[in-house]
Amino acid sequence: MRISEAAHILSIPRHKINYWKSTGLLESSGDGLGFEDLKRIRLLEKWRSSGLTLQRIRKLLKSQASRAGEGAGQAMLQLELLHGPLLGVREDASLLDPVQGQGLLDFAPPSGGQILEMEPRKAPHQPEDWSEQDDEILKMLEERLAEEEKGLDARIPGPEWGSPEEGARLFEAIRQSDPERAMSTLEAIVQDRPDYLPARIELGNLFFEKGDLESASTAYESALELDPDCVEALYNLANVYYRLEKFAASIRLFHRSIDLDPSFPESYYNLALVYFSLKYFRESAELFESYLEMDSDSPFAENARDFLDEIQELQTDEPSPGLFDDWNGR
Repeated sequence: MRISEAAHILSIPRHKINYWKSTGLLESSGDGLGFEDLKRIRLLEKWRSSGLTLQRIRKLLKSQASRAGEGAGQAMLQLELLHGPLLGVREDASLLDPVQGQGLLDFAPPSGGQILEMEPRKAPHQPEDWSEQDDEILKMLEERLAEEEKGLDARIPGPEWGSPEEGARLFEAIRQSDPERAMSTLEAIVQDRPDYLPARIELGNLFFEKGDLESASTAYESALELDPDCVEALYNLANVYYRLEKFAASIRLFHRSIDLDPSFPESYYNLALVYFSLKYFRESAELFESYLEMDSDSPFAENARDFLDEIQELQTDEPSPGLFDDWNGR
C-alpha cells in the first residue's frame, strides 16, 4: 500500500506519515507500506495525541527492542498506552517501564482531585492482542473498497460534499499506479466538485511528485481558498514556495502551520532551512534548537546539530541581524 492510500484510509495527513517513515519509525522501504506499518501509524498518532514526544517514543522503542532482542518495529507493537503520556510493556502479570525495567502500577485515571485507586491485578496475558485492531483496519479497507465500487457503479448526478461517491472516485485516483491516469481522475473530480478539498490536496501532491511546482502551488492555493486553516495544504505549499524561492510566502505559511500544529517537528526544521538560506541565522538557530527539543534522536537531528555548529562559526563579534532588526521601531 502506498503512503497516499494509507493517509486516506487512516485519515492521517500524508506529511506526518512521510516524516515518521523518513525518520525510521516505519520499516517498509520505498513508497510502500505493509499491514504492520498501518498498525504502527495508528499507534504513533494515538501516542502523539496523548502528549508523548517523538524523542520519548524513540527512547522507549530503543529500550524495549534491546530488552526483547527484537527490532524497533516489533517493539512498538509490544507497548501499550497507559493513562496520560505513559507507555508500558507487560511481561507475564507485571507491567514494566521499558527503559528502567521497573514495575509500574495500574492506576485508575485521576478524576476531579479524587484519590487514585489501584486497579485489580490483571491476569497474565501476552502483549496486546492485535486481532481487534487487525479487524478494525481490515474493516476500514473493506469500507473504502466498497465505497469505490459503489461510486463507480453509481449514476447519481451532482453528489453531495464528501459523499461516498466522491470518496470512491478520490480513492480510485489515489490507488492508480499510473500517475497520468490518477491526475486525470483527480482533475475530473475537481471539475465536477470544485469545493472538494481532499481532491485538490491530492492533485497538488501529484504535481509536486511530478516536479510541476507551479501547478502544485495552484492546487494547494485553491485548497486553502476552501479551508485557510488546512495544515496539510499550508505545510505542502510552504515547501513548494521555498523551492520556487518565494521565501516570504514560505515563511508565512510555515509559521501558520506551526501555529495550527505546533507538535510537528519537520515544520520547524524546514522553516529553519528557509531562514538559514536567507542568512537569518538567529531565527534559524532558534528553530533548529526547537526541532532538537522535539526529536533529538531522528536521522535529521545530526543535520540540525551540524547547521547549529555552522551558524556558530559564521557568527562574528558583530551578531547577524534578525529578520525584523531593520525596523527598529519604525
